[in-house]
Amino acid sequence: IGFWLPVLAKVVSRVTGVSDYNIVQNNGARAAQVVPHVHFHIIPRPESMPQIKNKSWTMFGRGQREELDDDEGAKLAGEMRRVLREEVEKMEGKG
Repeated sequence: IGFWLPVLAKVVSRVTGVSDYNIVQNNGARAAQVVPHVHFHIIPRPESMPQIKNKSWTMFGRGQREELDDDEGAKLAGEMRRVLREEVEKMEGKG
């Protein structure tokens, strides 16, 4: 995780064009994790986000956000796969 999380965060930044982000991982039911497992949220923070008083509300995904339709989601996932492949090739000295 310590190796791959920064790589994935870089991919998200490249694809979204947003360099600021939060990384969140929830543990336990009181932290909104109802199925025991581990995963991380890499949440881009664009400049256009309005400043609100309760910053934790926005930080944990409850503030301003946009919904993706299936086509947009598929396009974004494809672009992330492509950019991840580029990053891995750079690390392997192929890119």
